[in-house]
Amino acid sequence: MRLRREPASATSVRWKVIAIALPAFLAGPVSFVLFPVGFDSVVRLWVNDVLVRIVIPMLCLYVLYRNDVRPRDYGMGRFLGRHTTNEFISITFLCTVGFLGYILVDAVVRAILDLAVPVKAGVGFSGTKLTVVAALYFSLAAAIFEEVLFRGVLAFALLGARTLIRVALYVLISSVFFSLAHVDSDLPGLVALAYTGVVASIAYVVVQNVWPLIIAHFCTDLFIYFWWLAKP
Repeated sequence: MRLRREPASATSVRWKVIAIALPAFLAGPVSFVLFPVGFDSVVRLWVNDVLVRIVIPMLCLYVLYRNDVRPRDYGMGRFLGRHTTNEFISITFLCTVGFLGYILVDAVVRAILDLAVPVKAGVGFSGTKLTVVAALYFSLAAAIFEEVLFRGVLAFALLGARTLIRVALYVLISSVFFSLAHVDSDLPGLVALAYTGVVASIAYVVVQNVWPLIIAHFCTDLFIYFWWLAKP
């Protein structure tokens, strides 16, 4: 059987999308390479985080928009997508359960390697009020831009004809880029992140709507942040 090939113009557009979004994909790893031991002030760390998590992704999405790649093209169209309200709630719940599997995978790998859970005492976790603000910021920014970029935009770029090979390639690349964005994590964390990337990318292939993933990602991150904070 002869496989249908995409027109050359469509292929070039998809490579162009990856090239435009590449700064957002690599902002986290590059920042870690440049500043492997952190920052000497709270302000600098916050500035870097906002730059990596929000400013660069926003600029990339704006450039994509100027190149006729609209939010609906990467799953940010109608909130419910093609689903009813009950279906959307069910999908979001299942995605959240899948995302929360991160904790189990992380714990299993740590048990195998006999490693302790690291203390997550980053910027904004020094006081109760600032802790809540920081947790909300980290959870919301990561949920929106990571799901839009690593799931939606990559799907638009890689899933032209939805063949099994293309889907597998998309899941692999999405998971690798997602893990690289958190390169400051230790080995168990990276394994758990790779698991989350696989779950999220497969879910996107099925639902073709980034909103359930954003909500699931936000709820999972928020739960993990406050779970860490609740530890003595």
